[in-house]
Order: sequence, then structure tokens, then C-alpha cells
Amino acid sequence: MNTAMQLQGPSWEHPFGTDEYGRDLMARVMRGSRSSLIIALSSVALASVVGVGFGIVGGYFGGFWEFVTMRTVDVLLTIPPILLAIAVVAFLGPSRINLVLVIGFLYMTRFARLSFASVVQVKQREFLEAARVIGARTPHIILTAILPNILAPIFVQISLSLGFAILLESGLSFLGLGTPPPEPTWGNMIGVGRGFMQQNGWYVFWPALAISITILCCNMLGDGLRDALDPRLRE
Repeated sequence: MNTAMQLQGPSWEHPFGTDEYGRDLMARVMRGSRSSLIIALSSVALASVVGVGFGIVGGYFGGFWEFVTMRTVDVLLTIPPILLAIAVVAFLGPSRINLVLVIGFLYMTRFARLSFASVVQVKQREFLEAARVIGARTPHIILTAILPNILAPIFVQISLSLGFAILLESGLSFLGLGTPPPEPTWGNMIGVGRGFMQQNGWYVFWPALAISITILCCNMLGDGLRDALDPRLRE
């Protein structure tokens, strides 16, 4: 902290300026990227594992399991994500682990529906019937025949979900429900900086720009993966 350098604009010494305590904004934006990206990556990893598990169970076994898994997903989809996240985080308390659990729980539905639709298509293929005829067990069929054939759309969904997870984490941190201070995140930097807009507008600009660029990169990665993994788009 340096109280003599409070809310300064960009300079050679502080390229992004300083905050209300005289701390370097560039260092805090870079440090905040670690918190935001760790939460986003962990929550999307959790969502993909749980969601794909739900989709495979419902799509492969059908019947009762399809009803249980897909109706659970339908119920979760009726709840507004941001309201559920605010309620759960406010009840459990703000922490990094709680954010990962909440965001992963919310985005699990996307992976469940996507993997369910992919499994329903794949399980009608001839090589799956051949695996059953030769006596292959269900875990072996799922791991070697079904899962490799549904990974392409899942990879695309992972890249797109990263952007949404970063946005949701930033929104919760903006409301004070994210990682508690003094650990910086992009969302809580914007939340604190809005009170100093007239003194130093750069306080809000830099973390907002970091969020925008990161989400844009995630979306471009998703588009690139979709084009690369879709055989219909290959020459």
C-alpha cells in the first residue's frame, strides 16, 4: 500500500494506475486472473464430469434412468441460474470452493443434455451392437465405444462454458458473494471500483477489459474447435 499514490491514472511506474490504497492495478488484475480462471476451470471440470455422467446413464440405459436423470435436469433448468447462485452462495457464505460447487452445479445441465442426445445417436450404431454381441461389458462399452464418439461436442461445450463461468463468477464477486477480500478477482475489483469512478475510471476499465478479452478468447476457441472437430466442415 502507498497512501501517497491513491487513485492515480496510468503512468510509467503504474501502467494501469492505482487503487484506493495506492496498490498497483496491473499487478492486481494479473493476480485476479488466477482466481477467476481457477474458479472457472474447476467449475467447468466439475460440470462436465457430472453432466456427462448423467447424460451417459440416461441415454444408454434409457427407461427409468432416462426419466430420473433428464427430469432432474429439466427441474434445474427451470430455476434462473443467477438467482440460484446468489441464494446458495449467500446461504453457504462466500468462498472459492462454494463458487466452484455452485457454478459447476448450474452448468452441469448443459453437459447432461448434450451428452444424452449424443449417446442416443451413438448407441444405435452397428459397432455398438457388435460389442454387445461379442459379450463386452457395459463399462467397457461406455469407455471404449461411446465416450470417444461423443467427446467432440463436449470439448466445444467446455470451451464455451468457460466464458459463461467467468462471467457468472465475476457477477457474483461484483455482488460481494465471490472470493472474499483481500484476494483480488476481476468481479470484486469492478464492484469496489464503481465507487471511485469519478476519481479514477481506469479502476473499473482494466478488469472489465480483462473479462471481455477472456470471454472472447473462450468463444473463439469454441468456434475453432467446432470447425476442427466437425467432419462436415472439413475439405
